[in-house]
Amino acid sequence: MATHFTDHQLQAIEDGNQNILVSASAGSGKTSVLVERVIQKLLHHENIDELLVVTFTDAAAKGMRDRIAKALRKTIDATDDDQLKAHLKIQINRLAVADISTLHSFCLHLIKQYYYVIDLDPQFRLMTDETEKQLLRESVWDDVREEFYAQNNDVFERLTQNFSNDRSDDGLTEVVQKVDEFANATPDPEKWLNALVKSYQLDDANFVETSIYQQQLLPILLEELQQAESELEMAMNAAGEDVFDKPRIILENEMAQLQGIVFSVKNDMWDKSFELFHNCEFKKFLGPRKNSDPDAAAAFEPIKEARNHAKAIILKLKDMYFLQNEADVKNVTRETEILVAKLVEVVKAYRVAFAAEKQLKHTLDFNDLEHFAYQILTNESPEGQAVVEQLKSHY
Repeated sequence: MATHFTDHQLQAIEDGNQNILVSASAGSGKTSVLVERVIQKLLHHENIDELLVVTFTDAAAKGMRDRIAKALRKTIDATDDDQLKAHLKIQINRLAVADISTLHSFCLHLIKQYYYVIDLDPQFRLMTDETEKQLLRESVWDDVREEFYAQNNDVFERLTQNFSNDRSDDGLTEVVQKVDEFANATPDPEKWLNALVKSYQLDDANFVETSIYQQQLLPILLEELQQAESELEMAMNAAGEDVFDKPRIILENEMAQLQGIVFSVKNDMWDKSFELFHNCEFKKFLGPRKNSDPDAAAAFEPIKEARNHAKAIILKLKDMYFLQNEADVKNVTRETEILVAKLVEVVKAYRVAFAAEKQLKHTLDFNDLEHFAYQILTNESPEGQAVVEQLKSHY
C-alpha cells in the first residue's frame, strides 16, 4: 500500500459494500486513488474483467488501463506470494478485455448486446461527426418549422416573435435546440418537458403558490437577500459604535428596510415585497476625506464596499423580478404558460421528427446511447430484469 495517501484518499480506496460518492477537485489525485482502489480489489482476488470503470474520454480510459497495468507489474515484482503472483498475472492478461472505457462506450456495449430488450433495430451506426449531426438537425428543424408556419397559428407566431427579430427567426431555433439539450440531459425527456408547462400553471392560485415561484424563484431570492444581509452586517460591524456615526445610522436604516423585504418574501407577500423594493431608499454614503484623515478614510473603504455590494443586490432583484405587482405578474404568467406550452409542443414535434430521421438512416447519436442504455437497465419486462440480474452477477 502506498504511504502517501491522505486519510480521505485511503477512505475512498478502502470503503466498500455500499454506494459511495467521492468529490475531489482537479489535481487532487483522483486517478491515483481509483487505480489503487482497483489494485486493492485485485489483491483480494477479484478479477479485473468483473469490474466496471468508466471515464469521460478515450484518453482517460487508456491512461487508466496503462496505469493499472503498471501498478500490477509493480505489485507482482514486490510480492513473494506465488498464488497471488499467479492471480495478478492472470489479471494482466485479462486487462485487454476489461470494461475500462468511456461512459458512452459502455452504453454502446450494452445496446449492442441487449438491443432486443427495447425492440431496437441492431443494424445501426454511431453518428460521431458533429457536422453531420448538426446538418441533420438543421434539416429536420427546417421541415418542422415550415409545418408550424403552414398552420398560421397565432400562438406560434407570438412564440416566434418573442424570441426572434424582423430579420430572422434564429432566436426560436436557438431556444428549441437549447430546450431539446436540457430535455436530453434528463432520464425522462417527455416528463421533463411536460413539467415545464406545469411550472407556469396558475389555476386559481396566487403567483407565490406556483411551483415556478416556490421551487425556482424563491430560493434565488432568499439566497441573494441573505448575501445582502451579510454584506450590510459586515459593514455595520466595521463601522463600530462611535467611529462612523452617520454612516452607521444609514446602515441601520438600510438593514431595517432589508429585513422588512426579507420578512415579506419569506411569507409569500408579493405585493408587499413589490412595495418595499420600490420604496427602498439609499442615501448618500460619505466617509471622511483622505486629505483630512487618511487612516479613517482607509478604514471606511471596506465599509463602503460591503454596503455597495448589498445595495447592488437589492437593486438587481428589484429590476429583475419586482417590476410588477402580483396581478400583473399573474397576467404575464398566464401568457407565458400559453407560449411555453406551444414551445414544448414544437420541441416534442422536433424530437419525434429527428428520431424518425435517425431511424430512417439507421444512426444513433451520443444522447441515444445514454437513453437507450438507461431504458435497457430500467426495463421492467422479464427480459429487462434478466439483463439486470446478469449484469449484477457479472460486476
